[in-house]
Amino acid sequence: MAEKKKSIRIGTIILLVMFIIGTLYGLYTIIYAESTAKSNFSLYTGKSWSEIIVSNPKLAHLYREIIRLTGAIGFALQIAGFFVLIAAFRKGEKWAWFCILFIALIGCISVLAHDIFLNDIIFIIVDSVYLALLVIGLVIPARAILGKQKVE
Repeated sequence: MAEKKKSIRIGTIILLVMFIIGTLYGLYTIIYAESTAKSNFSLYTGKSWSEIIVSNPKLAHLYREIIRLTGAIGFALQIAGFFVLIAAFRKGEKWAWFCILFIALIGCISVLAHDIFLNDIIFIIVDSVYLALLVIGLVIPARAILGKQKVE
């Protein structure tokens, strides 16, 4: 039983680090939406951000706000994941393991696919670290949480 608790504790710590990284990533995108929009726009179109500001300021504003909204949604999901982690995962609740798996995996793969599409190397690295932490943090306690015996 001590081994099961230890694996859950290790998984919780790894996932906590993952959620901290995700929360900072979301906050960065909210606070620095303009910078993120500039980078994404240039990577995607090959044109400078200043060109779109001059030629179509409403489109630039819309794009920047979509980036900010995406960051806000990511931030909210990270906070929700943190509460699932603290309230249920660390106690060995099976539903929490699946909740973190699906929410984090869908979000991470979506963001990673976007960054690969843009060839944004820095964020590909961040996304890959996040994904690695997710996998490691879920695999280590998987047997303890998903096994037949309940962890007390």
